[in-house]
Amino acid sequence: MHISAQRKHRLRILLAEDDPIDQQIALKMLRMMGHAVDLAKNGAKAVQAVGRETYDLAVMDVQMPEMDGIQATRRIRCLYGNDLMVVFVTASSPDIYREQCFKAGGNEFLCKPLKFEKLSSAINRVCRGINDGPADNESLIRYEDQGETNGCHAERLP
Repeated sequence: MHISAQRKHRLRILLAEDDPIDQQIALKMLRMMGHAVDLAKNGAKAVQAVGRETYDLAVMDVQMPEMDGIQATRRIRCLYGNDLMVVFVTASSPDIYREQCFKAGGNEFLCKPLKFEKLSSAINRVCRGINDGPADNESLIRYEDQGETNGCHAERLP
């Protein structure tokens, strides 16, 4: 899908990123794609934002202060379910975090520095329902049935 096609389907996106330079880069890219973007400067603020607003997608940095992106996504899944698509981004080695991100409920995983085409493609794949990770309800339930709770220590909200 090209930029013009993406603009026809404007998404409401939450960008969870603590680094000011990475914030500006990602904000500019997402807005160039035609999306409405809100910023959360750490994982705890991302969880709060999802509780206040309805988002189609979150672009979630893995390493952030207060609460990292993996913890934030687990908390979001626990409190609000699996409707929010999550694209994880990291400057660290993908070998370290990829599996953890998908187990937490991520739909896509990208390495920094972000490139316009890669971010756009990841968003398109997630929006078409094509993903590499266990973010659908069935996969999350199977994961929970294995004795894991995805970090959830509270009841799911309806």
